[in-house]
Amino acid sequence: MPFIILIAAFFILLSNQPVLMACAILSYIIVGRNFWKDGEPKTIFFGLTFFWLSISIKLFYAIYAGVTYESLSKTPNIVHTTYVSLVGFLVFAYGIHITTKKTREKNKIDFNEDFGYKPARVVWVFLGSSAAVLILKGFGFFITGLDQLVYALIDMKMGFIFLLLYFTFTKRISILVVVSLLTMEVIFSFFSFFASFKDILFTVLIVLASPKIKLTLKNIATFSTLIFFTLFLLLKWQAVKGDYRAFLNKGTRESQNVEVTQGEALDKLQELSEKATNVTEDKSLIYESIDRVSYIEFFSESMIKVPLFIPYEGGTLWIANISHVLLPRFFFPDKGSIDDSQMVNKYCIRKVSTAKQGVSFSLGFMAESYIDFGPVLMYSMVFLVGCLLGLIYSLILQQSINYFWGYTLVAGLYTKISCNGTAGSKVLGWIITYYIGFFVFKKLLMKPLDRYLRTGSFS
Repeated sequence: MPFIILIAAFFILLSNQPVLMACAILSYIIVGRNFWKDGEPKTIFFGLTFFWLSISIKLFYAIYAGVTYESLSKTPNIVHTTYVSLVGFLVFAYGIHITTKKTREKNKIDFNEDFGYKPARVVWVFLGSSAAVLILKGFGFFITGLDQLVYALIDMKMGFIFLLLYFTFTKRISILVVVSLLTMEVIFSFFSFFASFKDILFTVLIVLASPKIKLTLKNIATFSTLIFFTLFLLLKWQAVKGDYRAFLNKGTRESQNVEVTQGEALDKLQELSEKATNVTEDKSLIYESIDRVSYIEFFSESMIKVPLFIPYEGGTLWIANISHVLLPRFFFPDKGSIDDSQMVNKYCIRKVSTAKQGVSFSLGFMAESYIDFGPVLMYSMVFLVGCLLGLIYSLILQQSINYFWGYTLVAGLYTKISCNGTAGSKVLGWIITYYIGFFVFKKLLMKPLDRYLRTGSFS
């Protein structure tokens, strides 16, 4: 704790907004103490960390760049918006806390238990999950309305990293085998329009932090290496992704399909990566990456325009969000699509490209809550979204046949928890379809896979 206080004091003293910086750090410490628990993967903790960074990261970047925090924004009320967003972060986290506390206390991981599973079969199940993801990605293009369910099942694939790493903790699978498998996962993740390497590496961090961590030199070196490697890859990806995506879809801006072979894609990626040198020294690239993480600028603009020029909507946006989710596209194929950019253009000062240009920008569910209900009642919706996420997390743990499968299948939820900047309709859709995906997996695959891991037979 003294070390944390020292680090916090360092940032507070250097910031041109010391009170705001103190509030940001304090809010993270409060949430961290609730969700950093020994004996569980840090799924919720990491998800909330990314949520918090989307609010506060530019406070730290301002210190690095030697500029004022206000100068990084185009709106004069960015400091006020940051305070409002930090309160929203605490309210959101509290909603998750009260709906998961009892379940998380009952499901502690014992790294001495192997459930009778054979390590070699664990490896085969992991490889099978990778093959299944490739099949699902192709399958999703052919059946209208099932794409969200397919993506939910693909997100669950991240949990199989927990399945693999669990048996490295119990020393039943060679660390060399695991590193080789995960390296291949990272390499092949680049053969897509949206590289998922960061999700793979972040999931590794989530699982590695499960047991009680001793601050040994080895552990510090392991975590530091993984974090710096991930950040380096993120900067590299930021530098090459524009040209790489143009190559993947052969310059078709409206398409996000891969039109080249895997070999051609990886050769192009290597070529672009070799040209992108000194990414850690490119300040414009670093700021661009920071700006991608930060997501309160639209919220700040909406707080200027509403209610000064547009009155509060009184629930209209959230009614539309809920109505949209309650009409599944599979049963209502003619359901209109939501262009999030049009909402940004209506409630914000700036104008952004729309879906017609192959681009989508979201206000974020917190901004939508403000536009609907104002600066106080907005927190009721933020709280309820947190409660819903926590409820789904708890249900998956409770309804799985053991905590091993429970923690395997909640691992992918961290991307849903880090949902600041995501439209309300998408947040609700993601949460519900993720649970439906879990239900499908439980009914069709959980028991057969459990039986295979124990006996070598699916039936």
